[in-house]
Amino acid sequence: AKTREISELVDKKPLVPPELMKLARWIRGYYCCSLGEALQTMLPGGVRRARPRKVRVVVRTGEGELSGRAAKAARVLAALGEFDRPPPVRLLLERAEASRAALKTLEKSGLVRIEEHDIDEELEAVVAAEPDQPPELEQPQREALDSLDPDLIGPRFRVHLLLGVTGSGKTEVYLRAIAKTIARGRQAIVLVPEIALTPQTVRRFRARFERVAVLHSAQTDKRRRQAWQRIRRGEADVVIGPRSAVFAPLPDLGLIVVDEEHESTFKQDNAPRYHARDVAIVRAREAGCPVILGSATPSLESYANARRGRYELHRLPQRAGGFPLPPVEIVDMAHERGRLFSRRMRLAVADAVREGGQVILFLNRRGFATVVHCERCDHTLGCPNCSSTLVFHKGRKRTACHLCAHEAVLPDRCPECKARTLRFLGYGTE
Repeated sequence: AKTREISELVDKKPLVPPELMKLARWIRGYYCCSLGEALQTMLPGGVRRARPRKVRVVVRTGEGELSGRAAKAARVLAALGEFDRPPPVRLLLERAEASRAALKTLEKSGLVRIEEHDIDEELEAVVAAEPDQPPELEQPQREALDSLDPDLIGPRFRVHLLLGVTGSGKTEVYLRAIAKTIARGRQAIVLVPEIALTPQTVRRFRARFERVAVLHSAQTDKRRRQAWQRIRRGEADVVIGPRSAVFAPLPDLGLIVVDEEHESTFKQDNAPRYHARDVAIVRAREAGCPVILGSATPSLESYANARRGRYELHRLPQRAGGFPLPPVEIVDMAHERGRLFSRRMRLAVADAVREGGQVILFLNRRGFATVVHCERCDHTLGCPNCSSTLVFHKGRKRTACHLCAHEAVLPDRCPECKARTLRFLGYGTE
């Protein structure tokens, strides 16, 4: 094959650092995909497709005297002092109302240097909350943090499952653990299950930490590239985002937090079909740092690993601040004589509305009726492929199994006794 000479290197250093290349190879083998598919998932579209745009900036290099005739050069020097970071040449000259000749004078005097940098615009604005005062920790929170501390100091790899009821203060444990990670010069990744949760999470974390970056697929290619490059340069201490943020190119990873680790959105539904929680654990193992999995209802896999001692289990059984959990009442509908709603629920709904409150009624049943039953012989229409009962969909006039997707026309007689006594029981959203 004929080869061509390499004209230039687009990037000054590899886009994929060695530790992420190793992770890509693991993904290739574990999730049965190509290495290219794994790398494509790791790199945001803006990084893969776009060549970084360059800008010439002015850097001040020293102090010195200018002759009295160099008034315009002095204006440029004064304007340079108004910027927090090296400004682009064009912007500086506009501010000083001077020409490039004045800048050349400063260059010859050794007072400034012109360098070429990648353009790095600010990330999208996320309104940060006012710096908050960390609350007093309760005993279960302190115990969880004390157990985490040796792994953060080490640092060393270990998976911690934080099983806490809603409102028990899991996020405060995350914040304290991240603060300890940053204090030791390392960075953290926080994975949330969906993009919609990202802004509120970012606000809370920016109330504690200054250098927070965001990575998610709803960003434009340009913004994702800017965030990714900022992370890669070590200018972020905390990276927040959904599953793809697990690949953030942090130079010194010290902690990964997976919030609501049981959520199905952490599973990618196209190749490579990776699970961000599992990839986070593998990445932490390679980086030699701890992982915190947080949930009020952990996945069976994580809970089983905790029961077997593979993960360290921490329980937060109470809501923070002593607030009680909402009361839950189970009503036996066998005593309700076929009513759709129990008397207890009807009274509770009426009370809430009368007091000016609102009610959410959750009916997690599809179809028109959940059971097709014969009054004569007590036969119930069941799925021929599995143990599930068939649900009647009135709009399609068909019965369906919601477990294996089997469908059939509704019979006009009972298949067992041939009587025309089929009745519909149970209610669905149709």
